[in-house]
Amino acid sequence: MVKGKYVDACMYFNYLNDGYGFSGRVGVSDNGWIRYREVLNTDGLKVEGQMIDNMLKSGRSLFTSHIESIAAVAVTGKRVDEVLAEYEKKAAMKAARNSGN
Repeated sequence: MVKGKYVDACMYFNYLNDGYGFSGRVGVSDNGWIRYREVLNTDGLKVEGQMIDNMLKSGRSLFTSHIESIAAVAVTGKRVDEVLAEYEKKAAMKAARNSGN
C-alpha cells in the first residue's frame, strides 16, 4: 500500500465490510498489508473441506469483485470519497437500467 493511504484504505474497507454480504472482513494491517480474514469457530464441529473451500471462495469473490477500487484507494492518488462517489454513480445507473425493464 502507498504511504499515506492507510486511513483511506481503512475507510473503504469498512464500507465494503458493512455494505456487502461477504462472510469475512477485509482490512489493512499496521504494516500496510491488505488482508481478508474469516473466523470459523470449530469448537464441537467436524470441519469439512467444503467449509474451508467456501471461506476461500468468499475471500476470492471479494477481491475479484472489488480489486480495481481496492487498488485505486490503496495504491493511487484517489481518495476514498472519490471511489465511493464512483460506486454511487454506478449503482444509480444500474438502478435506472433495472427500472426500465
